[in-house]
Amino acid sequence: MLVGTLGAPAHASYQLLSLRGAEGVARAVGKLLQSGRLRGASRFVLERVMGNIYAPDSLHAEDVEIELARLRAHPEILVSMVQVALGASSQKLLQQADQIRCPHTLCAWRRGRAGAPRYARAIHDRIAQAGGSTRFETLPGAGHMLLQQRASELATLVLQARLGMGAAPQRAQPR
Repeated sequence: MLVGTLGAPAHASYQLLSLRGAEGVARAVGKLLQSGRLRGASRFVLERVMGNIYAPDSLHAEDVEIELARLRAHPEILVSMVQVALGASSQKLLQQADQIRCPHTLCAWRRGRAGAPRYARAIHDRIAQAGGSTRFETLPGAGHMLLQQRASELATLVLQARLGMGAAPQRAQPR
C-alpha cells in the first residue's frame, strides 16, 4: 500500500527543496535548530509549514514540539529531504509505475485545493493501463498526514485490501 504518495509533479513546497542552494540552506537551518537560537522563529515557521501539511486536520502544539525536537536532534533530516527532492523520486515513481506488478492499493488524501490525489491517481492509472492490479482510495476531507491524523480509517482500508473487500482492483485489458 502506498500511502499519501506525492505523485508527480510534486506540490510546490516540495519542489522548493530542489532549488539550487537548498541543501546549504537546510544545513544552516539544521545548525540553527541545534543551537537553540531563534527558537521562537523556528517554532513559528514550523507551525506554518506543518499547518499547511496537516490541513484540514488540526495541528496541535505538541505535534510542533515533537517535530521541533526531532529536527533539533537530527538536523540531517532536512538535508535528507533536499536530497530526496533532488532525486526526483515522485517523477521516477510515475515513470516506472507501469513496471509495478504486485497487487497494491494507493491511498491519497483528499482536500479540495490539493493536487496530490490527482497525481497519485496518475500513478494508479499508469499501473492499471499496463495491466497491473491496483486500487485507488481516498480519505475525503483528509490532509497529507494520513498516518498521524487518520490512522483508524487507514487501518480499515489496509484490512479491506488485505481481505480483498471493498472496491475491486482495476486491471486494464491486455494491449
